Amino acid sequence: MTRAIARHHAVYMVTTGGAAALLSRYIRRAELVAYPEMGPEAIYKLTVEEFPAAVATDAYGNDIFAQVSNSWRP
Repeated sequence: MTRAIARHHAVYMVTTGGAAALLSRYIRRAELVAYPEMGPEAIYKLTVEEFPAAVATDAYGNDIFAQVSNSWRP
């Protein structure tokens, strides 16, 4: 997944789990992009404002989870 994110110059963002109802107030627009038959698992393009999230994987493939995991190993 990290290579695909870097290849497409995308970012993967994360936020606090279990807080969807709270986070939904930051969404200004939702546009269905693919897989409408999947219901809540469909892919949407979201327009957000001041959304409290952190970049987990950046457009260069740097992955915060891999960096943190590797930092404590001998």
